[in-house]
Amino acid sequence: MALSRSEVNDTLNEISDKLDSRARFLNKDSYDGMIGQVRELTPDLKADNSAYLLNKADSTLDKIDQTANDNDVLSRTEKLQVHRSVEATSAYVQKYGCFTEGTLISTPNGDVKIEALKEGDLVNTLSGPQPLKWIGQRTLTNMASWSDKEKRNNYPVHICAHALGAGIPSQDVTFSAWHHVYVNGVLARAMDLINGMTIYQQQKIDQIKYFHLELDEFDVIMAHGVYSESYTDNGINRGFYDNAVISLQPTKEQRGGMSPRPGFTVVRPNHNAGILTAIKQQLEIRAEEMHTATANNQHSA
Repeated sequence: MALSRSEVNDTLNEISDKLDSRARFLNKDSYDGMIGQVRELTPDLKADNSAYLLNKADSTLDKIDQTANDNDVLSRTEKLQVHRSVEATSAYVQKYGCFTEGTLISTPNGDVKIEALKEGDLVNTLSGPQPLKWIGQRTLTNMASWSDKEKRNNYPVHICAHALGAGIPSQDVTFSAWHHVYVNGVLARAMDLINGMTIYQQQKIDQIKYFHLELDEFDVIMAHGVYSESYTDNGINRGFYDNAVISLQPTKEQRGGMSPRPGFTVVRPNHNAGILTAIKQQLEIRAEEMHTATANNQHSA
């Protein structure tokens, strides 16, 4: 049974009050319990689709995260676990997946820079060439002044050539942190693949231009030898783009929740964790192999 808006609000208030009054005495179990309570509210927050409640939940998670950082009752390892849990839990607050300017999109006529594409052009997808229905564009500025959390959510993730396998990608490629990449038959966010070696989040960026490509039917699009997601509308995220077309918005009944990706499995830290862990371990082994090969080449040169 779904909670009412007032019940969701009361629960968030209760969590905030506990943090304010007992922060110094909380242990890891208490933190995890509070995070769990916010996680349980997720379906109600999505169903309500209230910006006020979403923002308040996000603020509550920030407080939990900050309290874990400010108090010495947790070990360094426990703090890291809490931070990761908070980041995974906050996934219900809408974020955006995009290609970056300069990305080479594979088309039947060869690679084309994403900014040179136009609606109606054919792009290569896993199921074959598809025409572009819409191209979203958004320029983010003054990013250097953003909070650490805003930077984590919006700074691009750089994937080195061959990081996902031989020739995958064929050359370095950059996606937004929340963009889903097709790896081992599933879709995983770029931010969840970071290993700090061959896949890392770019820092010290003040401005970036993001693009997204919408098809008539969801699919994964080839760019730099790697497939990643086309745009999908959940009724909220189209407004992120500077050139949003209101006529393309879905009906009220289609609004809210995770963007639909029919025919594909999406893995996240808070579900399908085993699959994602296996992928990350595979990519870390790959990174070590690439590092060793580079070192050997330098030594023999």
